[in-house]
Amino acid sequence: MTFDFINAIIHLLYENPDVFITTLFSSVQTHHEMKKWMMNQNIDFQWLKRIKEDDLPLLTGRKEVIQIEALLRMDIQGELDAFIVKNRSETHYLLFPGKDQENPINQCFIDKSYIQALQKQCSGMIFYPQEPFDEDRYMFSNPAHSLMQALFNADQWPGILKIHDDEICFIPIHSKEEIEAVILNEKINQKKQDETFFIHLSDLHLGSKKHNSGAAALIRALDNLYPSLPKDNQTKILITGDLMNSPNRKNMYLASGLMNDLKKRYKADISFILGNHDVIVHGLNLLRVQKAKVVAYLLGENIKVLEKEKIILIKINSAYEGNLARGKVGIQQLEEIDEELSAITDLDSYQLMVMIHHHVFPIDKADFLKKKWNEKKVLSKIMETSKELVDSDLLIDWLEKRHVQYILHGHKHIPYFRKYHQFYVVSCGSSCGYLKESRMKYLSYNILKYDNQTHRMKVCLICYEAANGNEGRRIEVHLFK
Repeated sequence: MTFDFINAIIHLLYENPDVFITTLFSSVQTHHEMKKWMMNQNIDFQWLKRIKEDDLPLLTGRKEVIQIEALLRMDIQGELDAFIVKNRSETHYLLFPGKDQENPINQCFIDKSYIQALQKQCSGMIFYPQEPFDEDRYMFSNPAHSLMQALFNADQWPGILKIHDDEICFIPIHSKEEIEAVILNEKINQKKQDETFFIHLSDLHLGSKKHNSGAAALIRALDNLYPSLPKDNQTKILITGDLMNSPNRKNMYLASGLMNDLKKRYKADISFILGNHDVIVHGLNLLRVQKAKVVAYLLGENIKVLEKEKIILIKINSAYEGNLARGKVGIQQLEEIDEELSAITDLDSYQLMVMIHHHVFPIDKADFLKKKWNEKKVLSKIMETSKELVDSDLLIDWLEKRHVQYILHGHKHIPYFRKYHQFYVVSCGSSCGYLKESRMKYLSYNILKYDNQTHRMKVCLICYEAANGNEGRRIEVHLFK
């Protein structure tokens, strides 16, 4: 809850004051907790003191400053503007604890008296949590863009996010002395990170009216994301199938047009594979000639070498033989991939990463998402059978023998992160379609951070973007061990 309050203040200072209002009046209980927290942070608004308890039921659920002003007949915006002018030019610090509660740094981060002593030595605000993180995943609602640098570097927590106007810097912390050096603006020698960011998209289904409009929403979301990514790194975009809703000439042009737009817009390198909708006309694999044309047009190499990252992308076509929504890889395809891999010198020095459309292991929706009628217990097992990869055991055995660690897929439109044995499995939802919550709809995509020095994935961000672009986003942060 504390981070929701911190996020609200950062939004107020730098981005969207309405997020501050939305958080403050999300419920009566949250309102009281946030007021108490702001008092502890020495954030004082006179208009808040004039709100009576009887007013709160009327104010709860309001999302805009202008709505609160109209109901209370107060000049709220003027006081908020004065707060912004006073504080925006200062340097502010956000403390991000790590998972290890025994870490002395985490103990410093939640020691109220220690932070208050530091606060006296700087003019900006120091935001700190009530307790260290202790979950395997972190969920953030409507995180300010300023916070993205900290989320990208979740593998390096504990650390401090330093914000001075538009300058944002995340600094990993290893000692109490480093905390004090950052707050006192002393120089700390930081190791330069050599990282690559992958944007994982899937299930675009271009050709339907809903998904075509979803493509515009996706571009808006990526436009907001792109400035947060490191400037000295070429973005890699991975698309795990179902570029089209049904394979025809018009939809092929739509898919090709979107990929060209992504390439130019973000100076990105794009890799993609096919899904069942890319090769099957409206559910039935009948039009063999049509299918052959699409495969010839879209399907490229079985493997792609990323030399800088020392990654070999293995692009498995799980839609080539399957009917309906079921997938199949086939032993012949795996033998062809083996033949290509055997031609690579020093293969052991590369990290193998698989792109496939169909899910190899079972997956579930996030708890906050609404489950459809056909996802209830018994029915879900029947529906699952109609979508599964029929030779998954064959594929798993093949992957294990080749020491593959990372599997990226789509197909079920469910974002997902899980480790099975040696495999990290990352599923992407529909990047142009929508997942439903009780009140909202989300498109989704994933962001993966890869360390080029250790040749390991470090962080996975599962991003849920509101369909209308105004209701914000949710981000789940997962760490690769």
